[in-house]
Amino acid sequence: MVALGLGIALCRRLAVRDMRRTSRFEDAFTLGLIGLIIASGFFLEGAKMVSPAAFDRMAADYFPAPDEAGMTALRAYWATDYGMVFPVESMPREAFTPENLDTGREISEMSCAPCHSPPASAFVSAPLSRLFAPAGAGLVDALWWLHVLACLFALAWLPFGKLFHILSTPVGLMLRGLDPGEAAARPDASAPLARAVGLDACTHCGICSRHCSVLPAFLALHTPEILPSEKLLTMRRLAGKSGKLTPAALAAFSEGGFVCTECMRCTVVCPSRINLQDLWLVSKREAARLGHPELSVRLRRFGPEVWERLARRKRPVDRTLAASPSLLDNPETFAQCVQCSVCTGVCPIFRLPDIPAAEVDVSPHQLMNLVRMGLAGHALSANFLWNCTTCYKCQEHCPQGIRVADVLYELRNLAHAKVEEAARAGLLDGMGTPSPDQGDVP
Repeated sequence: MVALGLGIALCRRLAVRDMRRTSRFEDAFTLGLIGLIIASGFFLEGAKMVSPAAFDRMAADYFPAPDEAGMTALRAYWATDYGMVFPVESMPREAFTPENLDTGREISEMSCAPCHSPPASAFVSAPLSRLFAPAGAGLVDALWWLHVLACLFALAWLPFGKLFHILSTPVGLMLRGLDPGEAAARPDASAPLARAVGLDACTHCGICSRHCSVLPAFLALHTPEILPSEKLLTMRRLAGKSGKLTPAALAAFSEGGFVCTECMRCTVVCPSRINLQDLWLVSKREAARLGHPELSVRLRRFGPEVWERLARRKRPVDRTLAASPSLLDNPETFAQCVQCSVCTGVCPIFRLPDIPAAEVDVSPHQLMNLVRMGLAGHALSANFLWNCTTCYKCQEHCPQGIRVADVLYELRNLAHAKVEEAARAGLLDGMGTPSPDQGDVP
């Protein structure tokens, strides 16, 4: 059954595209280690079936005072029926007479059969013993050491690898509440322990990533940390002894964390019953504490001087994140706009009574006018662009059918592309990034 399970796991890793996408070296190493233990055990059992030394040890334990004739008869019977390989000089031809074989069978039934299973019951080792007999008889010691060392290595590696879920998953099941959503929202004194156990209980099976609602975002952005299974590995590194990530790894961790929609699909389908929803909420707070808040929060900190600095760059920005074809570059997008301000009138942001004036520095119809005049770079610094709730009321009520909300989305995508390109060039080092002790959480 273990060999069958190993085969299913291997086929799943190789044949299922989503599993190949998330498979790592540790997954292959774990399957290889289990396979080595199983294979060495099968070969060791097969070698013992044809080993005269194994037969002599067994005979000494269960047939303590044999005579030479009885031992010869027992060897002849085991060589004939069980495939045991004995040296030629110890097995004369006359030992295989019918009378001698009957004597050997009687001795075997009296001394061996009560506690010795028929070799045929070892349906894997028995055929192997016939394949490499008689050479396999001399490999018993080597196979024994290989099998024992593989088992000992697995036990030593148990606390540090994914096999630790054998112990941590039952503990996690006892610590987890019935409602993961309620447990994630309500403070709990045992939450840190449950989170630590949950990180160790992950088997990296990839089921959460296959059902993730933002899997299309990963296919477009190719950031592994968007997938729950990969994000959990990064969280484990962050919670480890060093507790440090490289700036690039921390940025990817933040991007993957804030792409998450908290739909709870991963929590529902997790076979280890890990409260992933709670871990994602913690990961977002931790990313913000370490200076990588949600991208919109970071972009909002950039003032006009930053956007002007980006606008002066001669290298064009790769707008792969923007809609295609681009609404901003098409004059027909704004040709029908008459600045009637209907979009501003229906905007829920402008209906809030106590909102600071700085948060509504530009109205929707003014923002459309900036873009229409080719001043999209100035529009990126408007606070309203990042305060927009994208409710689409402006677009739905526009009498000219202008795609106002879609333009706002494209402006955000353009800002994202500009910032990502500038960050790779090192132009934004120390700009718009809070210190770790600020704890700016959106």
